[in-house]
Amino acid sequence: MFLVQGAHDWRLSADQLQTWCDQFRHLDVEAECLKAQAWCAANPGRRKTARGMPRFLVQWLLRADADRVQRARAETRPMPWRP
Repeated sequence: MFLVQGAHDWRLSADQLQTWCDQFRHLDVEAECLKAQAWCAANPGRRKTARGMPRFLVQWLLRADADRVQRARAETRPMPWRP
């Protein structure tokens, strides 16, 4: 599924994907990983190492979750009253 090619190829294992799905229950983790893969392909100069990929993806998922929470809060805020 998720593969980053470079000096050392890195693949996302099914076990790691399942772990992150359990940890980030409110996210579509697979979709977020595909977005991260697209970002890596579009930014070859900022390519991650095989060793750094798990950290990169966890940071990506944390950011996506924070964005989700922020959007949910914005949707529940009352609109300011204007005469």
